[in-house]
Amino acid sequence: MAEIVVAFAQALAGLLIGALAMVSIAAARTGRSGSAGNPARAPLILALAIVGSLALSGIVISWVILAVAVATGAAGALGVVQLGRTGLPIPPGPLVLSLIAVGTIGAAVSPQVADAIGGWATPEATRPPTTAAPALPTPRLAGVHVFPTGSGIGSVLSDVGGLRCAVPCETALPLGTKVKLTAQPDGNSAFSGWAGACKGTTPTCEVDLRSAADVSAEFVRLVSVTVSVEGSGSLGGDVGQVRCASGCKTRVPLDTRLNLVPTPASDTVFRGWTGAGCLGVGPCQVVVGQDLNIAALFTRPTLTASVSGTGSGRIALVPASGGVSGCFGPCPSVPPTTSYPRGTTLTFAPIGSGGSFVSWAGCTVVYADGRCTVRLDDDVHIVATFGPPQ
Repeated sequence: MAEIVVAFAQALAGLLIGALAMVSIAAARTGRSGSAGNPARAPLILALAIVGSLALSGIVISWVILAVAVATGAAGALGVVQLGRTGLPIPPGPLVLSLIAVGTIGAAVSPQVADAIGGWATPEATRPPTTAAPALPTPRLAGVHVFPTGSGIGSVLSDVGGLRCAVPCETALPLGTKVKLTAQPDGNSAFSGWAGACKGTTPTCEVDLRSAADVSAEFVRLVSVTVSVEGSGSLGGDVGQVRCASGCKTRVPLDTRLNLVPTPASDTVFRGWTGAGCLGVGPCQVVVGQDLNIAALFTRPTLTASVSGTGSGRIALVPASGGVSGCFGPCPSVPPTTSYPRGTTLTFAPIGSGGSFVSWAGCTVVYADGRCTVRLDDDVHIVATFGPPQ
């Protein structure tokens, strides 16, 4: 709207200039005394009309038209003075030329506004050329291909390029870009290591994109391992990163190899393993393929005593201060099964009742007087054999 108002204002200015030009033409024709026109001014007026017509046809450039408008205004001012002296009417011929001047001036003064209101515009040949912005060079790109692998779940994130890959994904970045990748496992997985353009087991890696890069990140599933110790003893070895001397509960990556070594206390022996994964009475070596619950059992050695043969008799425990032949004082019978601290040394004597003693089995040392000595470094089973009375 503002452009249209300006255009009309310029048109009115042009009309005024054209009227002055018309008066100038009349004054040139009549002269001061009302006689025939001055022949010296007629060529000037004709030249102005020709310039205006050429401008309308697009031949004369804008700055020439502006000069013509100034000259026409000056001539019009001179015509006003002459008209005041002569008092003659304005002839119709110069009126046509003035209207041509009005359109010429409006088109020359504001080409853009003249376009807006549908008037004449400065010809394209007279407009200054438009300078286009220089085209920026297209950067060379390199692809980054990321592959999460393994039995676990995780994502790979990048500090540039917007990568967040829980599944294989890729992006393209300018050559020479340095990309920092971070491996982020979920709560039930652990990061195992990189392959391809990244190496090592630390969770971060920087890739210098001098060419396309392939990166693999391995995630492994975590499994639960519970180890307990029953009795007096301990375990050597670690479960993952956790010391497990007196038992532990932790999570380790799938396929982790465990090596647990039982160590009994001074008065116990290792009885073996319970639960899944470990067997026997030696060290436990197992590859963890599922959740495990393992227990190591330690107890005191057990003495088991029994009597065999055709005769009858019993086994008595000889006190440490007892004699060398038989039992002096109370001689308690040995219970069928009794636990003692590991390393304990015991001496037993056979007591016949309705039979004669024949032999021992399971003793550490057997004396000529019939005594049996055992050292309980582990479970011991002794047997006294009796024959018929003699």
